[in-house]
Amino acid sequence: MNYLAHKGIPLEMRLAASNAALAAVEAEVDLVPVFVVPLENDQERVVDQLVTNRERIDMSRADTVAAVHQLAFDLKMPADQIAKRTRIPRDQVDAAVKVAGAVAVVAALDNVEREITLDFAARIVDAELTVEETQRVVTSRFNPEQELKNVLRARELLTSIAALTAQVNATSTPLVDQPNRGSQASEFSGSDSTKNRHLWIARLADVKTDKALTEAAHASCPGHAAAIAGGGYYGGGEPTVRYLCTDPKKYGHYDMQKAKPAPPLTDEQRVAKAARVELERQWPDVVETRRTFLRVVLQRPKLPEGWEILTALIETEAIRAGNWNSPRFDSPALAFDLLGHAIPGTTGQGEHVRTLLAKNPKLAPKLLLARALAYVETGISTKKDLDTTPPEYLEQLVAWGYELTEAEAALAKGR
Repeated sequence: MNYLAHKGIPLEMRLAASNAALAAVEAEVDLVPVFVVPLENDQERVVDQLVTNRERIDMSRADTVAAVHQLAFDLKMPADQIAKRTRIPRDQVDAAVKVAGAVAVVAALDNVEREITLDFAARIVDAELTVEETQRVVTSRFNPEQELKNVLRARELLTSIAALTAQVNATSTPLVDQPNRGSQASEFSGSDSTKNRHLWIARLADVKTDKALTEAAHASCPGHAAAIAGGGYYGGGEPTVRYLCTDPKKYGHYDMQKAKPAPPLTDEQRVAKAARVELERQWPDVVETRRTFLRVVLQRPKLPEGWEILTALIETEAIRAGNWNSPRFDSPALAFDLLGHAIPGTTGQGEHVRTLLAKNPKLAPKLLLARALAYVETGISTKKDLDTTPPEYLEQLVAWGYELTEAEAALAKGR
């Protein structure tokens, strides 16, 4: 087998670099026959070395780029000749020529994890990325192709935003952040994450007339301003200039996507509201005062006049409402409390009643009344129940000697 060598290069260096020479040393062969070929020029030498190395070994793309760069730039060989002499496709030669000067891109060519091909590397160079942008693309752990698209999209967005900003600044309309987007804000959204009261004019109506606002009608509002909206990596649309109000409530507008705010209270309404607040504050004490009276009534030897009718009416209402067989949760316990007996647990109440009646059968009417009273009381025990307090119930208590508290009297008067 014969091997190529070049004049002007020491034989031992040529042989030491040869796989065949290494094999000869391993086989303890003293002589290796070679052909000595005249060296015409450096172009021939580099071409021969490139072709030979590509045939012998899986030559790295970075080394191929370096060799093509040497032929094209140092040795001034035309690209078509490089392709013809080295049997490297012309498009790959062109790509290698483009990539050769981009250090970061060349370094990433043989990083299998990132899958940077020579064609893709050429696209990176064509994009004229900055050093930071190039690093961002070639070091992407997941999708360098998408990262390049993101970088180019970011450039487009920034260019568009800059043009729109200049356009707005040339007018008298202030440029502000778009309505708060919270954590969704980005460098391309025209806003930061600072909360604001801004709302697009398209969502606003006039509080007095209820008419939807237009940009022309809103132009004289002190809160009239512009913001750059839209834009994003993934189908966010192109940035545009939109108009908004910086404080709709302050300037007499409201958001049509929400309920219209109530008008300011009149003096009379403010007084009524304050009275209501005070009534709600007093209600827990009112409830306890009324129940203290009921305990006294149930401890009397004789039940008050009309107790049978009241009990029947309450029972009828409870049955109509579907609550008598499933009484309100606290009703049984409250009934025992009003009678002055220990409150049994949620289980064993029936047995407790049977025991009480066995000892004192005359307790049955009081038990019925206590249960009826407890049913009503548990329904009007919180301030939320103020407006559901039956007036007939309070009237009956008054007939039994109960004196309405100031809060109950005010409630009855308000009706």
